[in-house]
Amino acid sequence: MTKNSLAGSLLSSSGTAPEKALSAVDGKIRRPQEVWISGNPRDTVDPEGVWKRQIDEKLEASDSNLGLRLRFVVERLGPDLDLLSYTGAVINTLPDEAEPLFLHSELMIGPEEGLYLAYDNRVPALLTQVWIAKRKSYMEAQPLPVVICPIHFNLALHDAGIGYAEIWNDGTLDYALKCLEELVEDPFTVKDIHQVTVARCDTHDHGISLGLEQVRDEFGAFGGNSAAQPGSRA
Repeated sequence: MTKNSLAGSLLSSSGTAPEKALSAVDGKIRRPQEVWISGNPRDTVDPEGVWKRQIDEKLEASDSNLGLRLRFVVERLGPDLDLLSYTGAVINTLPDEAEPLFLHSELMIGPEEGLYLAYDNRVPALLTQVWIAKRKSYMEAQPLPVVICPIHFNLALHDAGIGYAEIWNDGTLDYALKCLEELVEDPFTVKDIHQVTVARCDTHDHGISLGLEQVRDEFGAFGGNSAAQPGSRA
C-alpha cells in the first residue's frame, strides 16, 4: 500500500532535504491534538502496557498530511536512556490509520517527567548526506560529517509502502545504525541520539537515506531545555 511521502529534493552544502521541508508552513501551524502523559519515559517499554493504554485512550488518529511529534521528558540524563527504543514502543501502539506524514522524536530535560505527543503540519528539514541504495552499498559511500554529540539522526525511507513501525521490527533501523557506525569518523552509541526524524521521501525510488546533525538547544512547553543543555522549563 502506498503511503503519503514528502516530495521533491533540495541540495545544499549540508546535504539533501525534501523540497517542502524548506518552504513556509501553509497558512499557519496546525496542531489539532496535543497529549501529555505523566510518568517515567523508561516505562514506555514496560510489559504491562500502561503507557499503551493511555496513548490508545488519549491520542486520536489524525489525517495523513500531519506529522507526529514525540517529546520524552526526563529529570536527568542517565546511561539507561534509549530514545530509539522509547520511540519504537510508542509507534508500535499506533493503529495503521494513525500513520503520520512524518515522525519526529526527541529527548528533553524538564521538571516533570512524561511524554508529550502532538500532530502538526511543520515539515522537518530531514537533512541527509548519504543514500544507501542497497545492502552493503554503504561501503562505497562518503563518510558522514563529524558531529558533536548528542546528535540528531535523520532517516528518509524511499519505499512508499513501508510503515514506520516496520523499520523498528524488520531490521531496517538496525541496518541504518550499522551503516552509521561504518560512515562516521568519531564513534558514538545509540544513547548519543537525542533526536530522530523519520519520513518517506520520493527523492529515490528505493533504499534509505541517512543524515546526522548536532542537537540544537530548544525551549518550549512540556519539557523546557533539550537534553544537550539542562535547565529549567521555559
